[in-house]
Amino acid sequence: MEIKFCGHSFCERCIIEWIQHNKSNIGYHGLPCPYCNQYFTISSCCHFDKISKNLVKSYNNNVVHCIYECGKSYDPERMNQHECWICPNRPVMCPNLNCKNIQPDFQMEKHLLVCEHRLNYCKFCRLPKYWNDTNHNCNKEFTRTIECNN
Repeated sequence: MEIKFCGHSFCERCIIEWIQHNKSNIGYHGLPCPYCNQYFTISSCCHFDKISKNLVKSYNNNVVHCIYECGKSYDPERMNQHECWICPNRPVMCPNLNCKNIQPDFQMEKHLLVCEHRLNYCKFCRLPKYWNDTNHNCNKEFTRTIECNN
């Protein structure tokens, strides 16, 4: 919620609790804002119809640190992009089917080289098989592939 007179913003629950706690201090001009002491009335508190200019300015001036502790700091909007797509420490899941390995992005390339769920191709039948599959049966896999295509 925002106090229209001074533009300060509060979570709705917090400002309502603050108003209720300070009801005995309501004077002719209302209550003083918890931040700047400018008087306001309860009716001058409103939900945001639009994002407050003061709130946007305050939000954009913040500097936040990467939650993955890579040492980078940005404004909140750029940090969101960094943490989702760029940070080398962000956790990523192995793209190989049935592999549940999750580790930092910068280590995933090494994992992919040794992942037991990676596919390669049988040198005899040229069908895909898991790297560690010692029970690969070319005839059975070939038949299964033909049946799947019908």
